[in-house]
Amino acid sequence: MPGCGVPRGSEYEGGHRVPFFIRWAGGGISGGRDIDQLAAHVDVLPTLAELAGVQLPRELELDGSSLVPLLREGVGAWSDRILITDSQRVDQAVKWRKSAVMQERWRLISGEELYDLRTDPSQTADNSREHPGKVARLRQAYEDWWAGLEPSLSRYARIVLGSERQDPTWLATHDIHGEVAWLQSQVQEGKHSDGHWSVDVDQAGMYEVRLRRWPVEVDRPTREERPSSETDAAPQPGSIFAEISGARLRVGPHDIARPVPADAREVAFRVRLAAGPAKLQAHFLRAEGNGTAHTAYYVGVLRVAEPR
Repeated sequence: MPGCGVPRGSEYEGGHRVPFFIRWAGGGISGGRDIDQLAAHVDVLPTLAELAGVQLPRELELDGSSLVPLLREGVGAWSDRILITDSQRVDQAVKWRKSAVMQERWRLISGEELYDLRTDPSQTADNSREHPGKVARLRQAYEDWWAGLEPSLSRYARIVLGSERQDPTWLATHDIHGEVAWLQSQVQEGKHSDGHWSVDVDQAGMYEVRLRRWPVEVDRPTREERPSSETDAAPQPGSIFAEISGARLRVGPHDIARPVPADAREVAFRVRLAAGPAKLQAHFLRAEGNGTAHTAYYVGVLRVAEPR
C-alpha cells in the first residue's frame, strides 16, 4: 500500500499529480478558481489551439481535449473521461508497468489495485474486490489504449545528428539503450555504463565526435580520480577512470580506437557518416580486464566543413 511520500514518477497520486496554473486576464479567463476535473498534459495543445483560434488538421489524432469549457465558467460540459499514465523507464515497454488508469474519483493501479479518491485520497484501501465491474471497465480502457500504442513500441525515437536546427548535438548516458548512470554522483564515482545511442544522421558529411567523461562545462581530466566533494580535502580514490587507457568509437562502418593522454579533457574522432539511421557506441577502455569498455557519459557530435 502506498504511503504519503511516494517517489516522483510513481503510479500513485503523489508521483504524477501536479498543479497547473493558467492566467489570461484579457482572454476571458477569470482568476481565483480551482478546477478539479481530471485533466493531463495532453490537453494543453488542443486548449491553446482553441484559445488562439487555430484550426488543427482534421487528420491529426489528439489524445487530449480542450480545457476551454472548464476555464470559462458555465460554458459547455465535461465528460467523465478516462486517462492513463505510466512510468516505463525501460528499453522495451512492459504492459501494465507502473500504470494508473484514472477516471475522476477512481484509480486502477498496475491493472490490479482500485482506489476511490473521494473516500481514500491517500490510496490506502484497495477496493478491487468490492467493485469488479469498475476494475473490468478500467482494464478494458487500458487494453484499448495499449492496442493503439503497440504497433509503434518497437520503434526507437532516434536522436538527430547534424541538423541545422541543432549542431552540435550532445548525447548523454541517460539516453543510451543499455546500462546508464542516472546521477551526477555516479559520474563522479565512475559507475559502469554500457550501451549505444540510436541516432539519425540528418546530412551526410564529415563529423567530429567528442568523447567526454564530464560535461563540456566541467574542466576536469578524463582520467581524474573521484573528485573531492565539499567535505573532502582531496580527490577520493575509487573511480575506474584512473585506469582508462584508450577510447573507441563505433558508428556506421567505422571502428576506431586511440589512446587517452593523462591530462585529456576529451578524445575527438573525425568520421564520414552517411545520412540515415545508425547506432553509435562510444567507449573508454580500461587497461585491466583486457580493455574493458565503459560508455562515455557525454558525447558531442558536430558536423564539420570540408575543404573545397
